[in-house]
Amino acid sequence: PRSTLFPYTTLFRSNLTKAEAALAAIAAQADASAFETLVTALPSTSKMSASDAAAVAAARAAYDALSADAKAKVNSFAVRALEDAEARAAELAKAAAPKSQKITVKTVSKSFKAKKLKKKAASFKIGAKASTSLSYKVTSKDAKKKITFSKGTVKVKKGTKKGTYTVKVKITAKATSSYNSATKNVTIKVKVS
Repeated sequence: PRSTLFPYTTLFRSNLTKAEAALAAIAAQADASAFETLVTALPSTSKMSASDAAAVAAARAAYDALSADAKAKVNSFAVRALEDAEARAAELAKAAAPKSQKITVKTVSKSFKAKKLKKKAASFKIGAKASTSLSYKVTSKDAKKKITFSKGTVKVKKGTKKGTYTVKVKITAKATSSYNSATKNVTIKVKVS
């Protein structure tokens, strides 16, 4: 025969299931509220700086760790605020990342008359430019030693005869917090006629 406790056992199990569901709902609401508190603590997008990225990432991690029940209890404005904060943090990170830079050189060849060089040496600037300071390294000197290069200036010696003279230079633009380093190899030609 069935126990006389059977109806009470069924009732107890039913009440236990309801109590567990109520506790789960309370826990989900507490987790949702904790997430909303994290989002509320974030600065507004207009006042965010790159240093707020860690707090935004922590809020995202907290949201991702929520159960489906807890996510269902999160205020949609809090989720939208998190998404806006993530977008702003990405903009700030992109703006803070060093930019690439390009080295431009205005003059890589120049012609001179031998008649004028017979009396006087000549020089010209190559006009290299970049967003940051430049340094120069001669990678191949003129074999005839008639032209020299130093700090962006080519010097042609007095008495240089007719011919073509070359010097190869590696130009480096310095890396900074705003710009990446850049290099450019140029061959400078001097034609004497």
